[in-house]
Amino acid sequence: MAFPRNANGLAHVAFSPDGKTLIAEGADGRVELWNVASVRVVTTARTPLNRPALAFFSPDGNVLVLANRSNS
Repeated sequence: MAFPRNANGLAHVAFSPDGKTLIAEGADGRVELWNVASVRVVTTARTPLNRPALAFFSPDGNVLVLANRSNS
């Protein structure tokens, strides 16, 4: 399976526990949730300060967590 690439590079990717959704987080802080079956973006968001974040799903797949570290 091939997903379109972020022009600024990827910082993090993770699958949901059921394998149906992929989080793709770009080095520019853009986060995309992909439907794996259709290979389509479901929604997009930006991390605070547009910095790369750690992105992961809770074990039950009901919560998406985005966290980043500020150097300030």
